Amino acid sequence: MSEFKMSPFQLIKKKIRGFLTKVTGDASLRDDADLLSTSVLDSLTMMDLIVFIEIEFGQRIAIGDLRPEQFQSIDAIANLVDRMSQIPKTKVG
Repeated sequence: MSEFKMSPFQLIKKKIRGFLTKVTGDASLRDDADLLSTSVLDSLTMMDLIVFIEIEFGQRIAIGDLRPEQFQSIDAIANLVDRMSQIPKTKVG
């Protein structure tokens, strides 16, 4: 599917899946696969993923959102990023 025909949510999932595929070398990752119990996400990969999200999507993940269930699957991570993108950013000054 062309990126022009994807919904914003589908594009988020595609980017997260691409990142995880690149980092882990596993091209067969499903969107609903449990990334934690299968050890796809270990502590180092998790940190890389958080930095990727902050850079790629311009979203800083709040401490309260650093819960295992938020990173259980590509679907869960995409939901987190999508939810964060809906929150208006406040200027710190």
